[in-house]
Amino acid sequence: MRFSLLRAIGWGIVLYAVMYLSWGFMISYGIQGTFISRILLLAVLIISTVIAARHLPVHNVKDVLPYSLLWGLTIMIIDGCLAAPSGSWNIYADPNLWVGYALVVIVPLILPQKLQEWSVPDIT
Repeated sequence: MRFSLLRAIGWGIVLYAVMYLSWGFMISYGIQGTFISRILLLAVLIISTVIAARHLPVHNVKDVLPYSLLWGLTIMIIDGCLAAPSGSWNIYADPNLWVGYALVVIVPLILPQKLQEWSVPDIT
């Protein structure tokens, strides 16, 4: 299995975009910062990370780790790029942000074992 830098960065950007859009919906509906919004955003993050991991042509943790680390790094860099113009580096002081980074890295590492458990048996 050959590592694809483009695929890794691309999925990192997609994960960021999905979370940014979801956060925007929370603000639009006036529920940003509530317990319900945190649960919904957590579910969106886990589901989108699982979808991204399932689209990787990998079968074990050793192959997934570079992708998940680069996804986390890509998301951190985008956060920094968006925070830089306003100088609001205090976003990195939010523990929720670090939980999100950790989940982006950890969830795909759990997935290869679960995919083997969930696989449909071949009946042919």
